[in-house]
Amino acid sequence: MKLNYQESSVILIGGWNPNMLNAAWLEEFIVKPMNNEGYNITNANLSFLAENSFSVRHAPVSVSFGEFKILFSDISLMFQLEEGTDFSIIEKRILSLCDYLSFTPVSAFGINFVFRSEKNEELDIVSSIADLNKSQFHSIAERYSFTIKINNIDTTIDLNIDKTGNGFEFRINFNFNVRNSTEIKQRVAENPMNNLKQSIIDFLSTAYKVRIED
Repeated sequence: MKLNYQESSVILIGGWNPNMLNAAWLEEFIVKPMNNEGYNITNANLSFLAENSFSVRHAPVSVSFGEFKILFSDISLMFQLEEGTDFSIIEKRILSLCDYLSFTPVSAFGINFVFRSEKNEELDIVSSIADLNKSQFHSIAERYSFTIKINNIDTTIDLNIDKTGNGFEFRINFNFNVRNSTEIKQRVAENPMNNLKQSIIDFLSTAYKVRIED
């Protein structure tokens, strides 16, 4: 099983202002700070994801910066890597946005990891996990969902498993309740994504004997 870095994400739920995603704002608060850190970004690539929307105005917007991207809607900002494996890149941008948008109301902060396996020999993983989590285990069609607990992490952790061909897709969601940008910054400082990644890898390897490949 491998971690899919490009589908793993950080999501901020709040009352985001759609007018902030314009060229001048992105240049001032995303591009310039990154270039000051040694990046070489000349512009941001904006695209509208209108497939499931009635109008472009209400369609989610994807903003690509090369190494990472932001997917924006009226209630959420989702950050994902586009290349590489260092989640601290997007954490820096989140901390900056919290400073710039300190008065934006927020209600939730989530960190999500996606693992995939296409190996037949791992098809017994689901049954063993279900046996260990009978009180919290739910199955609908080819999806299995339950909550897990990792000792040093004080939050709700959801584990969803979907059957995909000859293997499975594991989605692990760390859900943090927050009330403002200061609490988001505190959660990021307390729970770096690279640390959470290692915690969930250790948990899956130890509790369920899942083999995680680099």
